[in-house]
Amino acid sequence: MSFARFGADSDVYAYEEVDAFVCLDCRLEGGEFRCPSAGELITHLRRHRAEGHRVPEEAFTELEIESRTSTLRLSPEMTRRAQERLEQWLASATASADLRNIAARLQALPLYVDTGVCFLLRPGGELLEVRSDQSWSGEVEYRPARFHLGEEEQVRAAGRRSYPELADVVDLIGRR
Repeated sequence: MSFARFGADSDVYAYEEVDAFVCLDCRLEGGEFRCPSAGELITHLRRHRAEGHRVPEEAFTELEIESRTSTLRLSPEMTRRAQERLEQWLASATASADLRNIAARLQALPLYVDTGVCFLLRPGGELLEVRSDQSWSGEVEYRPARFHLGEEEQVRAAGRRSYPELADVVDLIGRR
C-alpha cells in the first residue's frame, strides 16, 4: 500500500511492504529509508516536512490509522525468534494450566496478564486480547488487541521482563 507518491503535491514516495515501511529514493537518506513501524515512518516524513519537502496530509492520516492496528510488522528473523520462544514457553510448566491452554490454542505468547485481560503475541506479529470474564480452561473468545490509556507501556514492560530476548519485538507495540 502506498501512502504518498511522487507528484505535484508530493516530494516523497512512501509505502508498506510485508515486513517494512519504505521511503523510496529518500532525499534525506540518499537512497532508500526502511523502518519496521508506521510510527517511525511518520517521524521520518515529519523530517521531510521540516526540510521543506512536500508530504501529503493524507499520508499522515493513513499512517496514523496503520499505526493503531493490532499487528506488528516483524522481520522473518523476529518471527522465527518469537516462534522459538513460544515453543519453549509451551514446553515449560511455569504458568498456570489455564494460561498454557490459551497460549496453546491461540498459538500466542502471553505478554501481560492481569485480573481483566491477557494480551498475547502470535509469532507473525498479531496482538490478541482475551478477556478474563470467561473460563480459560476450554475454548476462549479473543479479539485483536485494543489498548486503553497506559496499557501499551504496561504490556511492553511486562513483555521485556518476561522475554528479554524479544525486547526488540515487544518494543514495537504501540509505536506511533
